Amino acid sequence: MSDRQASRPVKQSKRDVKEFMESHSLESILVQIPNRKVISAYSLSTVAIYWRYLLDSRLISEQLADQYEWKDIIESLQHPGEATLLSTSQEEQETEFTVTPANPIVLELQRKLLLEVLILPKREYRISPESGLGVIGVLENWLQELPNSPRKLKTLLQRGFSGESKLCQVNTTKESKIVESLSLNDWLTIWEVFAFRGNSKAAAVLKACAKQNIPLRVEAALKPYSIQERFLYSKTLA
Repeated sequence: MSDRQASRPVKQSKRDVKEFMESHSLESILVQIPNRKVISAYSLSTVAIYWRYLLDSRLISEQLADQYEWKDIIESLQHPGEATLLSTSQEEQETEFTVTPANPIVLELQRKLLLEVLILPKREYRISPESGLGVIGVLENWLQELPNSPRKLKTLLQRGFSGESKLCQVNTTKESKIVESLSLNDWLTIWEVFAFRGNSKAAAVLKACAKQNIPLRVEAALKPYSIQERFLYSKTLA
């Protein structure tokens, strides 16, 4: 989370966040967000330390304290398995700017329901926010605003959401671009939450995936390629 993202849910200022982090020697890391801008940010576990301080010091207003189960939220953020869309640990700082090559393939899950899947080396499949949210009719900034919505984030974390992001270099005949991506499991969790809320497109995506999962669909889509073409295709990902 950035200073702004860490401050908004608890109604504090960005300056308050920065001063707390610096006075307690809590390290920030440089990360690149989807628009390619580089910002200084903190892992969720680091932000949880700040929020716990505010809660224990009664610096969160009564109205805000009553609105959310802050103790549960903080515990979820501190869970070893949690991760952030920006970064999850100091070890990742050195590799934060690593961009993985990926080839896109468009799957027709059902009529007028198209999903672009990114094929990474070693047959790892991931999906960009533009594709994963676009297929269910949701704006891409939903994920960008997620750190500012403790209740939504808690719901996702409880369902197994990791939020581990990878930057992918996508090359097509028309363009070359760098996109953020999430794992298939994370997207299944997101679609499940939207389907539960009545999003019919999300329900349709889950139904299609239940009939035949995404990896099998990708392999089936690649079958028409000749052996030589498949070799050249996989070669670009090596």
